[in-house]
Amino acid sequence: MTFDILILVLLGAMLHAGWNALVKSGSDKSLDASLIAAGAAACSLPFLPFLPFPSPVAIPFLIASAVL
Repeated sequence: MTFDILILVLLGAMLHAGWNALVKSGSDKSLDASLIAAGAAACSLPFLPFLPFPSPVAIPFLIASAVL
């Protein structure tokens, strides 16, 4: 594993731990989780135009994930 990948994996683990700590420390866990997810979505929206469109085979799975 390269050093860059190791750093990304550790960063992901720290972000996940931070997310869990924020949700567990709040009084309304559902609201806190929703706000964190909305914030993450808002931060990722500016990068969306630079990504390729998903394969047509993946579209039903994306829709199913959004519904669930």
